[in-house]
Amino acid sequence: MDAIRRPRDIQDGVEVRGDNLKDSTVSVTWSGGTKETVVAAVGWLDEDPIGEGLPVGMAPAWCRSTAGGWVQFGVKVPSGLGTTEPLHVRIAAQANVTPGA
Repeated sequence: MDAIRRPRDIQDGVEVRGDNLKDSTVSVTWSGGTKETVVAAVGWLDEDPIGEGLPVGMAPAWCRSTAGGWVQFGVKVPSGLGTTEPLHVRIAAQANVTPGA
């Protein structure tokens, strides 16, 4: 599993990459609490990533995140197995930028 900060359109977020994410649950923990959601319900899942350079079977899922501070991501598959260690991604607050400005 891997997680990288990646905006989508005008929203800040994190792309979580892993095997069998379709029916998995992503656990997001930040200074304000923890939220667990099924990948299909939290946003975007690319089950057939073309040109991403990912190994066969690995898919990226995008999750919206809260800006400012460290965010932990964990993934649990439907069988109940999960990541042994959560991934930590720093989400730094950034100023709004107008395209073309």
